[in-house]
Amino acid sequence: MKKNNQAPNFVTSSLGKIQYQTAIFGLNKVLNYIYVKGKLPSTLSFNVKASHSINKYLPVYNSGSSSSSSSSSSNSGSSGSSSIVAGKSTKLSQTAIFQASKNVKNYVLKYGKLPNYVTISGFKFSIPEYTYLVSKAIAYKCLKYSNSVNVKWNVKNPSNPSGVTIKKDNFKV
Repeated sequence: MKKNNQAPNFVTSSLGKIQYQTAIFGLNKVLNYIYVKGKLPSTLSFNVKASHSINKYLPVYNSGSSSSSSSSSSNSGSSGSSSIVAGKSTKLSQTAIFQASKNVKNYVLKYGKLPNYVTISGFKFSIPEYTYLVSKAIAYKCLKYSNSVNVKWNVKNPSNPSGVTIKKDNFKV
């Protein structure tokens, strides 16, 4: 993501290729576990078929338009949103990113799809931008860093999301 400014089409695991949307949900589950329990999980439960509704819809967020009633969001408790300026240097606390994971998890469980955007500390992030933040926050937690995470703006959706059905309920993280 950092090199190509684009989210990957899939994530390779010992189970095979995990579709982009399922991988985001899995990463978000890890982040939410960290937020709730304060530590990394030893296993991650997956039971998402390739035909599941989460994999049928690729969220699209246009930061240049105002949100409409059809836009989906996950808000981390912020009362408003700020305009995003491309290239603006922004840092977010790991805690703010962890808190947003609960809202994303609840949204996916309720609607069976990823939200179009995630609001953290008043900023709206596309799902690829959020994925970057999630992966950095998890990496920092693994390394026991307390640093804030630098935002990577304008990350694009994958060009062709693909992957296989996840057939195991638990696997080592």
